[in-house]
Amino acid sequence: MMGRIFSRLLDPRGQRQILFKNSVWLAIADGLTRLVKFIVTLYVIRILGSLEYGKFAFAFAFVSLFSTLFDFGLAPVMTREFARREEEDRSFSPLLSFKLGFGMFVFVLIAASGHLVSSDGIIRRLMVVLALALWMNEASATYYALFRSRQRMEYESWMGILGGLVFGGAGFLLLSLFPSIVVLSYTYLVSAVAVLSGTVILAVWKGYPFRLAFDRLIWQRYLAMAAPLALYGVVMGIYSFSDSVMLGAFGHLEETGWYNAALRIVGLAIIPMNFVGPVFLPALSSALAKTDEGLQRLFDLQLEIMIFAAFMITCVVFSLAPTIMEVAFTSSFSAGAVALQISIFVAFFQYLWTPYNQVLIVFNQQRKVFLVHLVGAIANLLLNAMLIPVLSLYGASLASVVTQAIVFGLLFGAVSGSTPIAISLGGLSAALVPAAVSAVAVGGTLLLIGGSGLAFLSLAVLAGPIGYTLCFFALRATLIRMGLLYGVLEPRKAWNSRGIVDVVKR
Repeated sequence: MMGRIFSRLLDPRGQRQILFKNSVWLAIADGLTRLVKFIVTLYVIRILGSLEYGKFAFAFAFVSLFSTLFDFGLAPVMTREFARREEEDRSFSPLLSFKLGFGMFVFVLIAASGHLVSSDGIIRRLMVVLALALWMNEASATYYALFRSRQRMEYESWMGILGGLVFGGAGFLLLSLFPSIVVLSYTYLVSAVAVLSGTVILAVWKGYPFRLAFDRLIWQRYLAMAAPLALYGVVMGIYSFSDSVMLGAFGHLEETGWYNAALRIVGLAIIPMNFVGPVFLPALSSALAKTDEGLQRLFDLQLEIMIFAAFMITCVVFSLAPTIMEVAFTSSFSAGAVALQISIFVAFFQYLWTPYNQVLIVFNQQRKVFLVHLVGAIANLLLNAMLIPVLSLYGASLASVVTQAIVFGLLFGAVSGSTPIAISLGGLSAALVPAAVSAVAVGGTLLLIGGSGLAFLSLAVLAGPIGYTLCFFALRATLIRMGLLYGVLEPRKAWNSRGIVDVVKR
């Protein structure tokens, strides 16, 4: 039995096994990496305090504003194009050369900009070290796009596991010897060097292209496709990190520490989303070249998974937020509990809009993706400017949630209006109704029970998802038997850009 499962993780057969294999590997890598970084963050906060961590959070957020420029939108385009045609592999070496060269320019830009936004020498140094680490990580990510196009996501996962282990080991060792917030930035750099070295060795071992080449025609072709996504990434960075940057710029450095501690929990909450999304992108791209039915089935499956996870995670974290902050970061971070209760809805909306965002990319609708997120970035900047001076970290949380809600609504409209993907009310209800009812039941129960301490939190984190899952599937089955919801193979009416259509199979 175990041998069969292990073989499916290395040599799967059929689309379902491939999706299973990729999901498991990405779950292991992303989960381990986020967990290790979270534990190291707890250690840093406990030995250095919220003010020092606030400085790091400010520097990290500022550098992250530039993070998408290192990739320039090329990774998803490479994954899509390489998945469609294997001969596109010849474009890899020129694209690798471009990303390395352009990454040097971005690194210099960050270092120069850092001297303009802060006069604190420590913060400037943090920005330079973190920018260098980010550049190295993006060099590794260039190969990840190639791995994903060939459905070999276990290679990316191995590198993620390596990076997580190195980060944890180096973090605890260096911080115990030299307790300084600057040392935390060097931990990121050490991990990035280890991952880049491992990726190069793996690429050579597995026979992937490993050389630099210059081809202006390939650059022009891919940059034309990636430019909307690059711009999209810039605006995504604005409304993902401008809140922390603006908090720090307004002088709320300690509040920046509280706020980013809450965001660390939100980061753990989106682990499932981060491995479901990459798994479906190459599968959707391949399905586009075959049948509409297969593409629709994959989209529906991804959407239902995201709805299920969004409601489950939100209800558990919202109900347990005060206990989570107290146990994880001590009572000195209790002010971050309300910020966490608000910010968890950022993850909620991200789960909901990810399938719509991804399917637009599959249909080569990058310009619409960019325009949607441009509206989100503008809204986020305006909301942060209005709310942070009045509500501090709570204003930043509210601004982020409202932004995500706007983005969700715009992406939903873009998919239904400009792609052949059918949006079925019956299909959505089959996931939304059980998810919403189960979330209210489980979240309300956790709020009524209350409690504190590690023992209660551990039991609640285990029992909450189990109770939600049992309630979800029991209610779903009951409503389908009663004829109040569509079954998974029932015909249903749906709408898309071609008007009302019948969706016969899923």
